[in-house]
Amino acid sequence: MKKLISFLAIIALFSCNESQKAKDIVSINLENFQAGKILLSEIGNDIKYIPFENQFPIGTIYSYKITNNFIYAAIKDVGVVRFSKNGKSSSQFGKIGRGPSEYVSYSRFAVDHQNGCVYVLDRKTDNINVYNKDGEYTQDIKLPVDEDGFGFDDIGFLSSSIFLAQYINMGRGEYDWLILDSIGNRITGKLNPYHEFNGRMGGMSTLSEFNGDILYWDNFKDTVFHIHPDFTYSPLCVLLKGKHKFPMTTEGYNPPDEFFKHASNYMILYTVLETNQSILLQYELNRIQKLALIDKESGTATVTDLTDSINGIINDIDNGLPFLPEKYFEIGNEKYLTTFIQPFELKKNVASNEFKNATPKYPEKKKELVQLANSLNENDNPVLMLVKLKE
Repeated sequence: MKKLISFLAIIALFSCNESQKAKDIVSINLENFQAGKILLSEIGNDIKYIPFENQFPIGTIYSYKITNNFIYAAIKDVGVVRFSKNGKSSSQFGKIGRGPSEYVSYSRFAVDHQNGCVYVLDRKTDNINVYNKDGEYTQDIKLPVDEDGFGFDDIGFLSSSIFLAQYINMGRGEYDWLILDSIGNRITGKLNPYHEFNGRMGGMSTLSEFNGDILYWDNFKDTVFHIHPDFTYSPLCVLLKGKHKFPMTTEGYNPPDEFFKHASNYMILYTVLETNQSILLQYELNRIQKLALIDKESGTATVTDLTDSINGIINDIDNGLPFLPEKYFEIGNEKYLTTFIQPFELKKNVASNEFKNATPKYPEKKKELVQLANSLNENDNPVLMLVKLKE
């Protein structure tokens, strides 16, 4: 059984940071989303493309990080690799295996921007493998094992410390999140506020960052939180799902086929990203993938379906592929949303009559995109697309 949660911990969940005024919290009502087109020029004013070299084939990219000088990626069947800013690989951090300095699971990792150390979360062995900036193994940190048998789902780096988000399944798990120092000593954490329940939906959370904070959420919460560098936390937004919120019980949904009959009515939230002006949500509802752009000041939201014909934000900057933002990064003084695109898709788009006949907002960027597409082979490794955000 999960440890009993103290009364003070529950109070902390709702009080969060008392200095955070209610008017600063964005209220997002799923029922008020308005279907419409989202134009890339509404949020960005420039695009940069970085082709990745073909030193080895890059298939699935589990996760990636961008610092001022490097791009780091966890790549299926390869491991965690560092690339230069022009897409050339420079270092590998550990390798796949069960020996010392190796990892079995490596889809999530964190980077210390100050010294270049890489922390690879191995959920199979309950370890964090630590490597220095040159890719040399330095130590492993043994993760605390939860008595319910559920481990940590994601990792970040905050104030020279390791931030861990726990996988919450049917209310089971000791922590929402836990913070360790760089050698594994426990600093602080937030206890899991849920009581255990019997359900048919596992937890899910994916960390993102904004202005030095970590954004934390999971599919059972109504609230997205900012975790600050001093380890306090405050709410960014409240997401009102209404009838689309997953029930924290199986009551009324037994046998299992009855639950799955209704499952498409529930919102599954995959990604939460924040910019200076907006909050972006990628989610699934009624078996349709959707992308919503919410204005932080007004709370108004525009949502578009992610179909084969419209797979994201319409790229009216250079008429390239529709943009489906995956990550938010701050690189130097600039802010970006990013995604990876495949060369064969880019070449197909540039060869289409629709592309040739369209007039983008920046015609010179269209010419640059044609040059890039012509320089690529359709079987080349993916291209990183960075959209520079408006201030």
